[in-house]
Amino acid sequence: ISVILLAREVKMKLYICEKPSLAEALANALGNAEKKDGFYQVNGDKVAWLHGHIMQLNDAEDYDINYKSWSYDPLPIIPLHWGKKIPSKNIGIINTIKTLYSQADEIINVGDPDREGQLLVDEVLEYINNTLPTKRLFINAMDNTTIERALSQIEDNNSAKNRNMYAAALGREYIDWMIGINATRKYTLDAGKLIPVGRVKVPVIAMVYRRNKAIENFKSIKHYGLTAYFRCNTSLPFQSDWKPKEELLDSEGRITDVITIREIEQKISGKSGKVTKCETKQKTEYAPLPYSLSTLQRSAGPVLGMNPAETLETAQKLYEKKLTTYPRSDCEYLPQSQFSDAKIILQNLYNINEKQLANWAKKCDLKTKSRAWNDKKITAHHAIIPTKVKVNLMSLTIEERNIYFLIAQAYIAQFYPVHIYDQTKISIEYMQELFVTSGRVVKQMGWKELYVQNNKEKSLNEDDKKEDNEEKEEQNSLPLMKKGDEVEYVKGEYDKKSTKPPTRFTSSTLLAGMKDIHK
Repeated sequence: ISVILLAREVKMKLYICEKPSLAEALANALGNAEKKDGFYQVNGDKVAWLHGHIMQLNDAEDYDINYKSWSYDPLPIIPLHWGKKIPSKNIGIINTIKTLYSQADEIINVGDPDREGQLLVDEVLEYINNTLPTKRLFINAMDNTTIERALSQIEDNNSAKNRNMYAAALGREYIDWMIGINATRKYTLDAGKLIPVGRVKVPVIAMVYRRNKAIENFKSIKHYGLTAYFRCNTSLPFQSDWKPKEELLDSEGRITDVITIREIEQKISGKSGKVTKCETKQKTEYAPLPYSLSTLQRSAGPVLGMNPAETLETAQKLYEKKLTTYPRSDCEYLPQSQFSDAKIILQNLYNINEKQLANWAKKCDLKTKSRAWNDKKITAHHAIIPTKVKVNLMSLTIEERNIYFLIAQAYIAQFYPVHIYDQTKISIEYMQELFVTSGRVVKQMGWKELYVQNNKEKSLNEDDKKEDNEEKEEQNSLPLMKKGDEVEYVKGEYDKKSTKPPTRFTSSTLLAGMKDIHK
């Protein structure tokens, strides 16, 4: 009797992973795994895998055979009750899951930590009419430490958060279907030839088309600016920019009349001016956040010359080699629980066979805690960072080394001080005209040390204009001045400029445009 009771207490858990590589990593972390046909046996439990989505929404003709013939009459086609089917190539996978399910006492959904990962396991469970207790396991990296931590934080698959993720993915799937089916049929019938329409494809094509039309129709406009050089006491001359009165400007805030600029140039000569405003403020810049997928793709473009698909593919390989965390993340923050891993990760980077990363890691301060550590900003994901697994860069491809470098660099920056500088803004009244200038003095380089040395800072700064202004400020050495000081006019020169057309999209700028496409 005791043997029978003991047998009843032993429960078989069935882990269903999104893909084979994740199943292998989980099975090895759970214990001595034995690979079978379509699953791993780990002690008394089973770890099975899918191949991403193994189910798909029904085609229109699956709902009504009359929909097989394209015409305007039934549009829009919107199913009252949605149905799904399994392509023939995936029948073997679903049969394996059914067999293992019949032996299980508990199910664990191990889809990737995003809404699609939630959906692709849940839709299979729904298909097989799952009634067993079901948990959710979120694995953000494939190293044993991360998996063990995830296992200690396993949660209910039917929580409101997880149900909402499932619903969001399902809603996205339905919208894609409705737009794709109805708009493709409508425009194809209009055009008399196939015009495929997609929810993502068409807005992106439209964005590129509009940009190209703006370039084609662009007409350059000449406009002018004036730079004056002043000296305070015996200082070297410093430059300042003329701020024209509003009535002289066009609707875009420019001086387009060359006569106006020449009159001002002739007007200002030989007399002294006065400092009407002199303010110096200490400014602080925080380290850029660790990477999400989109920010990694946007950095890898200009810095490494890699397109978004290559960047994702490379980040995925690093993830599967257990060297970095889950790549398909839209989050740039890290959970507080990850902070305890920093000592080992930074020690690994200090010992890495890459001199620059090692030198940077050596200077890290574990007492520094950047704004990246914020549980309130975490959903199913966190930012892409190195794992605690030691890496031999020489064993990686050039692309993998480069992407790992960027990820590690951004992580190291979280343990550097903030960048601090003094910014001085000065206004000068001269011949009833206003001139302004600004300059900055760096007081603490901080995290910028990691990027200025390599000239890679631009990859983290989306605003090129802002970066140009920063460079101009740093190069503009200002003498000590105060309000009321007299300044001596040295010379003036006007700048002839021409408006430039918008630039064509690159892979990186297209990603940025897609992120803000709602604007």
